[in-house]
Amino acid sequence: MITLPPVPIDEEARVASLHSYAILDSDPEPSFDRLARLAATLIGTPIALVSLVDETRQWFKARYGLDASETPREMAFCAHTIMGNDIMEVQDALRDERFAENPLVTGKPDIRFYAGAPLLTPSGLRLGTLCVIDRQPRHLCERDRQVLRDLAETAMHMIELRHAGLQAVAELAARRRAETELARQEAESRHAREQAEAALAARSLFLATMTHELRTPLTAVIGFSGLMAGEVMGPLGDPAYKEFVENIRTSGQHLLDLVNDMLDIARVEAGKLELCTGPYDSRALVQQVVRLVRGLAFERKVTIELAEEDEWQLVQVDARAIKQVLLNLLSNAVKFTDPGGLVRVSARRRGRRLLLTVQDNGRGISPVDLARLGRPFEQAGDAESKANGTGLGLVLSHQLVRRHGGLLVLESEADKGTTASFDLALAPYGSQPL
Repeated sequence: MITLPPVPIDEEARVASLHSYAILDSDPEPSFDRLARLAATLIGTPIALVSLVDETRQWFKARYGLDASETPREMAFCAHTIMGNDIMEVQDALRDERFAENPLVTGKPDIRFYAGAPLLTPSGLRLGTLCVIDRQPRHLCERDRQVLRDLAETAMHMIELRHAGLQAVAELAARRRAETELARQEAESRHAREQAEAALAARSLFLATMTHELRTPLTAVIGFSGLMAGEVMGPLGDPAYKEFVENIRTSGQHLLDLVNDMLDIARVEAGKLELCTGPYDSRALVQQVVRLVRGLAFERKVTIELAEEDEWQLVQVDARAIKQVLLNLLSNAVKFTDPGGLVRVSARRRGRRLLLTVQDNGRGISPVDLARLGRPFEQAGDAESKANGTGLGLVLSHQLVRRHGGLLVLESEADKGTTASFDLALAPYGSQPL
């Protein structure tokens, strides 16, 4: 009757470690075969094995003098060897009750003598053995025992090196896959960017062409309607005609403003809007824009006030662009402020930047409308206010401020007013205003 080998207390960790080396059922390797042959030659046995013990079998990574590639674990001498950390020697298997009835002893390969040294991992787990086998009873001398220990340690070292090599190959393959994927993504991104740039260029060309084609007839419509409204060539006749002509002129101007805004936005998005910056007096810039809005403010009975006590500094800006931003913000503030209301412009220094603020105490903007503002053709307010704007001015203002390295922020509360603020770089020390 076969004596079943005991199971190590660290069996789960031992088997997991064995599988982690990815060596079971691997192809033969000459270096391991040479090691088995060397063991047989040095100790003088007809059989030598590099044996690995998994859950159900012992599998031979290398074998010398034996045809079988594996045997069941319950028949394996090596399954007993892995219970300890040193050599297990069976001098005569027929006289050892553990193996006397073992089919490997009573039949082929007729084992009589066995000696195996465990293959110990750096953490002390026993994966298998390096063993020598003879068909005659014998015993090991101390020299043979040391040779067997050294060769077992060498076998384990070879397993470690093999594992490290596999890991290096796997890491290299993973790195190459990652590099290939990154290259693919970069190519796709570059292609998408090129397509987007081409589309933007096509749109910019279309808008430039369209605005050019529209500007000429619109300018003519505005000019001739102005002449007719002024009755340069004589009375129009029915008084209603004068009102009709004024409506034509107003509508034409509205369309021209829309065309100009669209062209400016296209230029900014295409990066073709060149900024010509210089040192400018921020207060002077605001005053110039206030003069332009004064007529609208007078009509709506709204007061525009500049904060006297604030820090009006020199700023490094494109004056035309910033006046366009201020004109949009002040015009909106006046349009959305009821008669008797106040629009206040202030300045506050923040390090090397100046924060300009346009604040009104008008009707304010609802959260829903505030979230939409800044998108093309989105407007807030009543029908009258919307009819007087294109919805593009605020989009353009955002982009012009961004081109100056700043940020335009809108804050509002219904029936309490709106605050628009943006920051600009201060002019270099010692600059003189243009």
